[in-house]
Amino acid sequence: MLIRPMKPALLCVALGLPFLSNDSFAMSMLDSSFGDFASKGFARFEYQGRSPFVDDQSTDLRENIDAQFELDWSSSDFSVDTLSYFKYRPQYSDEDKETRDELEWNADLREWILAYESSQWLYRVGKQQVAWGKGDYFRIVDVINPLDLREGLLTYIDDYALGRQPRNMAVVEHFLNDVEFQFIAAYETQETLAAPAGADFAVTGYPQDISLEENSNIDYGFRARFFLDGTDLDIYLFDGYNPDPILKQNTENQFEGTFAKRQLLALSFARPNDYGVIRSDIAYYPKESLQLGSGADEVSKFDILLGFDAQENEWSFNFQGAVSQYLSVSDEYTRDDQILSASAFIEKQWSQLRLTSSILWLYNYQDDASSMLKYLVSYEWFNATLLELGVIGFDGKKSTLHGMYDDQDRIYMNLKYSF
Repeated sequence: MLIRPMKPALLCVALGLPFLSNDSFAMSMLDSSFGDFASKGFARFEYQGRSPFVDDQSTDLRENIDAQFELDWSSSDFSVDTLSYFKYRPQYSDEDKETRDELEWNADLREWILAYESSQWLYRVGKQQVAWGKGDYFRIVDVINPLDLREGLLTYIDDYALGRQPRNMAVVEHFLNDVEFQFIAAYETQETLAAPAGADFAVTGYPQDISLEENSNIDYGFRARFFLDGTDLDIYLFDGYNPDPILKQNTENQFEGTFAKRQLLALSFARPNDYGVIRSDIAYYPKESLQLGSGADEVSKFDILLGFDAQENEWSFNFQGAVSQYLSVSDEYTRDDQILSASAFIEKQWSQLRLTSSILWLYNYQDDASSMLKYLVSYEWFNATLLELGVIGFDGKKSTLHGMYDDQDRIYMNLKYSF
């Protein structure tokens, strides 16, 4: 990770100190007095358009502008890390007030973390995210942070960190030779963010203005990580709540949401071999909930994912397959109790031309098949500037995971500057 220190002149102005012309002396004075500062970020401009093969062209796609800025401070064993993010989506400026307020623009301090680290212990408190598991795209054991699905899966597959919702939590990690232990207490269960009515990725028929229960829920998580003869082995325990609320209608026909209990016992591993890396997530949920017309069905669930990564010259390959099986499901649940998923990612780099091309295919089968395909070409214009052109397509019936967005096929171009 490239971290570029802030210029001394900017720090002096921010802190109200006189700036000395000798850069090295000024930075030395600031470092010794206030610790070390570091920053990085990006600014990106993107233009989107409807695919010419989409029948519904009633809503225009327009430009998106987003920017991210990280500012970190460290002194001795203490550190403070912050991440701010801004996004502007003018295509929603003409929508109804609720949709406009939700999606036209967002600006917030996404993460702030106060940390203390010793030789064998690390303590982190603040708004943050924790990634569990070895899988990409499929969240077999990645249960700590809920997703932001206001733009479907597009944000998540581009940048996992922006697709998750950070939440307030306390994390303690202990390091002992080839073993790591992690303890997590995450406060106030957060709902998965769904797109409001009128948005591109709104789910047809999903209720709006849901009244959620007030909660002081705490999710508890534990991970033990072992490094055994080249194998990265993890064991997970989780006791908390599902971020997808169970919906019920009250006597006034208004929808109320409650968070159902969720428990997890999981194992994951990654092991390199002569051809690449084999990795897997295996999870058992002794307590999980399924939405029914009359409320919820408490069930158990078994998930398994197997993946393979390889790299040859300037080619990269990533293949995955996953099965999710619900157990002891009520007859009132009308959908298939088994879900099949798969993904394939292939990337080719032409380093001398500063050019990269990749294709990503996601597949889901529950009741029927659906898929998403993303193809992109990126060009490193200058050392810190990236130009990207891409096509995104969805296919399947309206009742399926990806098919519900069959009219959201699009082409896009973005220009990203990193600093």
